Amino acid sequence: MNHHDLVAAFKGIIYRNGEGYLFNNKKLLFTAGSRPVRRKYINSESDVVRNDVLQINYFEQNFKPDNVLWDIGAHNGIYSIFAASVAKGNDQVFSFEPDNVAREIQLKNIRLNKMQNRITVFDMAVSDHNGTLHFQALGGNANSHIIKDENYSDSNTIEVKTKTLDTLAQELPLPTYVKIDTEGAEIDILRAGEILLRNKDITFICELHPFAWNSFNVTYNDFLEILKKYDRQVKLLDPRKKLEDLPYYGTVIF
Repeated sequence: MNHHDLVAAFKGIIYRNGEGYLFNNKKLLFTAGSRPVRRKYINSESDVVRNDVLQINYFEQNFKPDNVLWDIGAHNGIYSIFAASVAKGNDQVFSFEPDNVAREIQLKNIRLNKMQNRITVFDMAVSDHNGTLHFQALGGNANSHIIKDENYSDSNTIEVKTKTLDTLAQELPLPTYVKIDTEGAEIDILRAGEILLRNKDITFICELHPFAWNSFNVTYNDFLEILKKYDRQVKLLDPRKKLEDLPYYGTVIF
């Protein structure tokens, strides 16, 4: 057993009833290994760590009791749980996660917080078409992702159901916030999201993964063209960054 496994096993014993995390003055619980990043790391030199804290703070400051969240690429469900802890009722939080291991951890976290009736979890990906896609499921790793190369296959490749934002907009309550964290698939998702993008009452919280865009055959210019088409302006989440630094890994608001 390596060091990482030992730490995970130790946390599993210590936090068998869940590890606490304070959000909006409420104590929420998360299974060992899935707790959100601590706020004290907001000035971390790691873009990944700092981005997570900034995004958590954004949700805490902006999500209101009557808001609706679509959490696309929900992973362990931390943002869905944050939103559900604030929402005034049911049918306000919708989570999309095709990785079965991550989704099972999310369901455990939902049960820990007694939110089974407050979060709807979908076993699907959101993409540029309705149907199916290949998905590399990496056992709950946050880097699990859609594979656009139909000829690629390995032991981790599964077939997952997909729907577009436009289709979902006809099936679900319209969101106030759409959070997208999909390891490079974000531009494909936005391409089929006209209904939501035209609605200026809807805010997108989108992680950009430019290092993965080649595998989707998309570019930063494609992203800019989408924003231009719907007259949307990018706002940066990270105060260390400037607009001219884009594209970079990190979250943008539009």
